[in-house]
Amino acid sequence: MGITAFTSQANRAYEVAARFRHLGVPVVMGGIHATTCADEVMERVYAVVTGEAEAVWRQVLADVGHGDLQRRYDGGRAELNEVPPARHDLLPTGYFFGAIQTTRGCPLSCSFCSVTAVNGPRYRQRPIADVVREFRLVHERAVLVVDDNLIGTRAEQVARAKELFRAMAEADLRKRWIAQVTINFADDEELM
Repeated sequence: MGITAFTSQANRAYEVAARFRHLGVPVVMGGIHATTCADEVMERVYAVVTGEAEAVWRQVLADVGHGDLQRRYDGGRAELNEVPPARHDLLPTGYFFGAIQTTRGCPLSCSFCSVTAVNGPRYRQRPIADVVREFRLVHERAVLVVDDNLIGTRAEQVARAKELFRAMAEADLRKRWIAQVTINFADDEELM
């Protein structure tokens, strides 16, 4: 069984993990909490995935299939042009919001935030055409763009955000969406 959790969700994740471990199911945990507190997590699950799982998840599944699950896997940081779209077809319907990710990483390294430590200081962007295609796969009409900062911090990143917004409008996705941005959003009248 695979579990991911923010630190605020860790106690519940541990409860779920304990239940499945009691049933003899190998439990693998990844995500922000597992990446930043790997030793703590390893006490409660069979295996931990640190970093971004795309690079190692196939290996984790293969190892489970062969009965050779390792204690720890490090996924590092993915190149987003190589990350396949999320499998929205596998998700149940009926949620108010769907979700999509278009960027990862942040150079700001704010003292209150885990993004730079977990996803790195390099702002990585998915290809716009891939994002638009995946938006079409989201069942829900309302979409949460889960990026930590959709517009970035530099001029070329803001230009990419504008290009993305234009492509989304041109695709006529018929979806409402929300996202997080930094205050520099207000520096660009066209962007607003």
